[in-house]
Amino acid sequence: MAYVTLADLQAYLPTAIDPSDNARVATLLADASAMIDDYTGQTWEPVFELRHVPLDGERIVNLPGLLLDLDSVVLYDGLTTRGLTEGTDFYALPAGSLDAVTPPPAESRYPAHSLMTSHGSWSGAPAHLLVTGTWGADSEVPADIRMATLMIASSWCRSLGVGSQAGSEIKSESWDGYSVTYQTPATVGTIPEDALKLLQRYTLGGGLYAV
Repeated sequence: MAYVTLADLQAYLPTAIDPSDNARVATLLADASAMIDDYTGQTWEPVFELRHVPLDGERIVNLPGLLLDLDSVVLYDGLTTRGLTEGTDFYALPAGSLDAVTPPPAESRYPAHSLMTSHGSWSGAPAHLLVTGTWGADSEVPADIRMATLMIASSWCRSLGVGSQAGSEIKSESWDGYSVTYQTPATVGTIPEDALKLLQRYTLGGGLYAV
């Protein structure tokens, strides 16, 4: 999975990408996108999957990312599993509702960032929840996230000499209404400073997507 295409990156680089490098560049784009997920603490392209949520005995438990749509919740106490019912066993809370003491309106539950037991508290460790659903920070990848992906991947390409001279500096580039000026290309596997500045407001727990 990558937040931008090879064609997007090609339009951003100063010279053509050799076809023999296409596979390597595709990997760079996927790696850059995964690094953004790790840095921000959430997935930006909706994905349907099961995620494990450790329990600590509190009434409210944070989810590992934003839940766009819930499919099922299963409680596992280390020995047995039990399917839970929303509205009976627990409530899905929207971001910013961590101090809720009453169930939120049904229409406000998604995207959810936490689950609250309907009564009492969750089991303590080693119990955990198996939460299956569609995860993602938004139904569409934000333009800032796509731009950051380009910043990271293009910087890595320049450090490798793909689509530009190895180690070359770029005075300025523009793409999809953005304009950016680079200094020294970042080492592959690291996020350049300009991309970090763009991503800071999207980290889970701070900025635009604060919970």
